[in-house]
Amino acid sequence: MKEVSIEVPSPGEAVHEVAIEEVSVQNGESVSDGDVLFTIESDKASMEVCAPASGVVKYTTEIKEEMTLKCNSVIGHIEVSDSTEVKPEEKRPEPKEQEGEVGPEPAHKEESTEPALTIPGRKQQTREEKEAAMSQIMVDRFKAAAIRNFELSQEHQTPVTTFNEVDLSMIANARRVHGKSFLDKHEVKLGYMSFFARACVLAIKDFPLINAQLDNKKMEYTMFNYVNLGIAVSTDKGLMVPNVRNAQDLSLAEMELSIYDIAKRGREGKLKPGDLGNGTFTITNGGVFGSMLSTPMLNYPQSAILGMHNIQERVVVVDGKQVVRPMMYLALTYDHRVINGKESVSFLVRVKTLLENPGDLISGNSLEKELLGL
Repeated sequence: MKEVSIEVPSPGEAVHEVAIEEVSVQNGESVSDGDVLFTIESDKASMEVCAPASGVVKYTTEIKEEMTLKCNSVIGHIEVSDSTEVKPEEKRPEPKEQEGEVGPEPAHKEESTEPALTIPGRKQQTREEKEAAMSQIMVDRFKAAAIRNFELSQEHQTPVTTFNEVDLSMIANARRVHGKSFLDKHEVKLGYMSFFARACVLAIKDFPLINAQLDNKKMEYTMFNYVNLGIAVSTDKGLMVPNVRNAQDLSLAEMELSIYDIAKRGREGKLKPGDLGNGTFTITNGGVFGSMLSTPMLNYPQSAILGMHNIQERVVVVDGKQVVRPMMYLALTYDHRVINGKESVSFLVRVKTLLENPGDLISGNSLEKELLGL
């Protein structure tokens, strides 16, 4: 008889405890390799914990819903008979969508003894009608994590936002020329985000403090020689920021495919623990909701975030002539303790210049070869 440990995974960076959301397999029951044992939830994600082997489940303690577990702790094992082959643990737990919870009705203060204001022609609400029109929604773990992150940013950082605008004519033309071939080859549409991501990665090489973080206790910078690029993704559970890891090593096509992959898995609730946390710079696109201009909030402890917005055709002056161009406003929010005004503005101008000259986003290849691998 062999034993294979059941370990509690960590959903992301700085997560030390998780709660059991649902128990699928009880103590003493038989399972097959990959069966869901129980589901856990944390500030970062909700995910399934699967059996690492086929056999009989033996928990070291009784597990039940809402029970708190330590990440990376062993809470039991699978008893595997000698005739059962133990497979290496390949399947990683994947996030699972979770419905918001409705809390108890709010307590009410005693009604005032003063006469209520009566408006002629309008029926006054009874207490029962008022109570029926009110509800209280509990903040789920994802929203609670976002709230704590916002509070940390406001408490420890000094955010400032600088703006610019970019002419996207050249990128729009590249998408028209190469979009169908890119779709045929990769089965993914060629979007704008990959161009912005590539421009930011290249600009960070010239302005590395954009990608740095400040330790508030030691008062020292951490300079990263890699870019873990956070892409803000809107999901049914709220905003999530999975990362494209080592984005500095990706070609334009690889960047587009990586962004598509994490965005799709984020919306489907299939992000893995390694997709979250340890980001160094973030891009958010409020333009998909129609935002023309905004001041994005820093993704603590990162020092900068780029905000994209909607594309509008506007009249601009080029070489002394009025022409209509697809224009977008850009916003860079940065921590002024880490990044000074000159560096932030220069970084954003560098991003703008690269986007208006997409040939500069690649090195040694034509845009066609970069996108299609020809």
